[in-house]
Amino acid sequence: MVIKPKLTKKILICGLGSIGKRHLKIIKDNWPNIKVACLRNKNPDYYPSSINDFLIEEFFYNINEAKEWNPDAVIISNPAKYHLKYALFFAELSKPLFIEKPIGIGNESNKYREKLSEYSKKSLILCGYVFRFDEGINLLKEKAQKIGKLVTAEFYCGSWLPNWRDGIDYRKSVSASKDLGGGVLLELSHELDLANWLIGPYEINYSYLKNTGLLDLDVEDCAMINAVSVTGCAININLNFCTKTEKRTIKIIGSEGNLEYDLIKNQLLICISNKEESYQLNQNKNQKYINQMEHFLECIENSEDPTCTVKDGFQVLNHVSKAKSFDNIKENL
Repeated sequence: MVIKPKLTKKILICGLGSIGKRHLKIIKDNWPNIKVACLRNKNPDYYPSSINDFLIEEFFYNINEAKEWNPDAVIISNPAKYHLKYALFFAELSKPLFIEKPIGIGNESNKYREKLSEYSKKSLILCGYVFRFDEGINLLKEKAQKIGKLVTAEFYCGSWLPNWRDGIDYRKSVSASKDLGGGVLLELSHELDLANWLIGPYEINYSYLKNTGLLDLDVEDCAMINAVSVTGCAININLNFCTKTEKRTIKIIGSEGNLEYDLIKNQLLICISNKEESYQLNQNKNQKYINQMEHFLECIENSEDPTCTVKDGFQVLNHVSKAKSFDNIKENL
């Protein structure tokens, strides 16, 4: 049952790109009485009229004007380069925050990281790694407790960047911009978070980053990461957005069994002590985003801690920085 929030009557969305529009539609479809305003960082003439405009209570082009609107909660979904700046501004006002992933791009000062971490001890801040709200992932996490000691885990995500956003030149998107936080490591950092959430804390031993030249970008479009968890589980993470066959899978092998989840087909295969089970999850692509938004509103209503914290978000950034520290990106090979 969808929660009926009493404390959240006004939500401000900072940035109305593809993910901001998704959050807007989810709010208005499921909680139509919540008023939504949008903060944009360019003048009104820059933006063409949109079908989403009628869903917006007000548009702001100055952060102080948005502050005066006095929202009950803030969603930060502008380019990752600006996440920490906007988060600190509204955290100082003690506003509940939903910060889209990634929480930054990795070059933020420790001072600002520490400030946001301190604010998160007093105010709600949810980091938006949405696959933690996928029904299949949660079932996988539950079943992983039954396959003994975890031995190996493989995370794969491959897709074709030009297909990500309809009607938008991918070369002009955030994903393709190094300055705004593009590149496959940050854009597909869900897998880095899931490895931590499902397997446990880990250290990266080695990474190989590659610009294949297939997409005419100045960022890495392929990344392979080798890591080991604190419990000794060997982890491989393989990411790309330069392959036309879309595939997203997780494989976990334990001493007593193994699990395999296909996130595209919503199929979970389980083998424990030579007994096989299969699950077909009946969920659409939007359901995990609805679950995530409902969790955010429930945390506000009940003063609960979020499932994905600021600490989790910064942990992913640390892994991204470590992967990039090997300085072995290969271009056009």
